[in-house]
Amino acid sequence: MKSFLMLLTLTTSTALAAQPDCKTLLLTSTNLSYSTQATFPNTPEEKELKFLDEEEPAGPQKLCGLTFTPDRKAGSLKISANTFAAFTPMLGRLAPSTAKARLSLDNTFSTGSAMTLEEQHLYFDPKGRTISYQAKPNYGIKTTAGIKIDGGPLQPLWFNNKATPATYPATAKTLDIYLKTDNGGDLFWKRVTINLKSPSFTIYEQATMPSK
Repeated sequence: MKSFLMLLTLTTSTALAAQPDCKTLLLTSTNLSYSTQATFPNTPEEKELKFLDEEEPAGPQKLCGLTFTPDRKAGSLKISANTFAAFTPMLGRLAPSTAKARLSLDNTFSTGSAMTLEEQHLYFDPKGRTISYQAKPNYGIKTTAGIKIDGGPLQPLWFNNKATPATYPATAKTLDIYLKTDNGGDLFWKRVTINLKSPSFTIYEQATMPSK
């Protein structure tokens, strides 16, 4: 009887829990923030999940058709779904009308004690099978981005303040994007692996760019 009451309480509290407003999902590095849906008489609440936090890390989550799986030992967060279209509410808000399927995985460059922040963007279009990286040209501290397709040779995406978009064949299975900075500065994440056959992004906070 006691077990039944505990199960009933858990089921009821889960059903009454405020659901996320999927249009508000915001991914910042390996942290996720969102607003809950307004349910009378409760107004929306702001939520934040820090998956790789050292003190109070969030566990695995399923929200808005996306599954978030942290691996604190590897320093990574895997986000998976049934299709890449499921990522659109979180990663496709700023897609232009000419590339509605485009997803944008944002990165942030920081430098100096004043913590100057600069947004950078990884643009991925699964429909057009193209991928590119965009940073702000900087002639002091430079960002370099490269890609390996199915473990092949490292190709430039952003090098010497110039973007070089890449295309990949329909037979490709994985894309590995690596980043580094020269002469100081840091990035919120330094590697992302995209599984093309089982749609997912795995974001690594730290990584070493291969030499070739």
